[in-house]
Order: sequence, then C-alpha cells, then structure tokens
Amino acid sequence: MNSQQRQVVLLGLLAAACRAAAPRAELPLPPPAPAPGDTTCSIAAGRAAGRDTVRLAVTDPVDPGHAPLPRNDAERLVFGQLYESLIRVDCQGRPLPGLAAAWEQAPGDRWAFTLRDNARFWDGAPVSARDVLASWRSHDATLAASLTVTGDRTFTVAASDAPFQRLADQALAVTKPAPGGGWPIGTGRYWMTSGDPASPDALVAQPMARS
Repeated sequence: MNSQQRQVVLLGLLAAACRAAAPRAELPLPPPAPAPGDTTCSIAAGRAAGRDTVRLAVTDPVDPGHAPLPRNDAERLVFGQLYESLIRVDCQGRPLPGLAAAWEQAPGDRWAFTLRDNARFWDGAPVSARDVLASWRSHDATLAASLTVTGDRTFTVAASDAPFQRLADQALAVTKPAPGGGWPIGTGRYWMTSGDPASPDALVAQPMARS
C-alpha cells in the first residue's frame, strides 16, 4: 500500500470515528394539537338517545377481564369510552391531551408529563403519578421501569425510538383493580353499569361528572 492509499484509508477511518462520536439527535416531541381535533373516525356522529346514559350495541363479546387492552372491535369501542391513556391521537395523527394535560422534552432523553388537575378515577380518587406507574407495571413492565415519579402529578419517561403517539395505546390506559373483581376502575368519561339483560349485545354506561 503506497502513501497515498494509506492517507485515503486514514481519512476514511477518521470520518467513521467522527460519525460514531456524534451526539444523539434530540428526539422530536410533538406539541399538543391546538384544537380538539377530528374524532369522527373513532365514533360516528349522531343524536344521543338520552342525557344520562349511553347504550352501546356491539356485535362481538366484551370481556371485562380483557380491559383495558381490547381483543376485538367491540372491546376497542367500549374500552375507548371507559379508559384513558396519557394522550389521544386524532384522525390526522396529532397528539391531544388525555390524562396528561401537558408534556415537554426533559434532560437526558426523557419526556416530562403533567397530569390534568381534575383527573379522577370512577370512585372519585384523584389520579396520581404513582397510579400511572402501578398501572403500567401490570401492562408494560419495560415502560414502567423507565418511569420516574417527580411529583404528585408529574413524572418523566425515557424517550425511545418508538413514535410518541405510542403513548395513546389503549394497552397503556391507566386503571386500578376493582374490589371484588369485575371492570377495572378507569378514568374515562363513562363507567360501565351493566349489560342489558333484555339485549345481551347492549352495554349501558353512565357519564362521569368532570369538575
């Protein structure tokens, strides 16, 4: 190998080393969408049958034991009304506030979240950062291991190469076990009261008051 070839090889090795030592680019963090967003892709618009209840007719079995992770289209529809993840995603893929009212980039490749101040479970108990941690431990232990509680309503999560919108996954909805079993206690706008004995394919939900 002559001196010119050695020089070319050396320059190539130096360039590769510089690329390897380059700092990791900051992960993009989508801001909350400024508008409520289009949600017509998840539930069709229509006039409500009553002010106090919502009746959902489903064509597949709905098993409370699966909640909040749906295993068919009927469970996806029902669980989506009962349980909340940190964020929601509208039909254009934009992140919207869910249980989390705000989020921002934190030092060390982390995302910092603040829960909304009126977030409550069906039983009236406020939702805390430790509730998020406990729920995630039962659904996604790897993600839970990356969560650090920083306050009553604040915590950070390790950023990953997965899209930020992954945090809208229903599998990451925040729940806690119900005494005696049955439907896990959630934070959604509705809570399940019963299946209608006269119509086994219908489920009745009561709206939750929000302060």
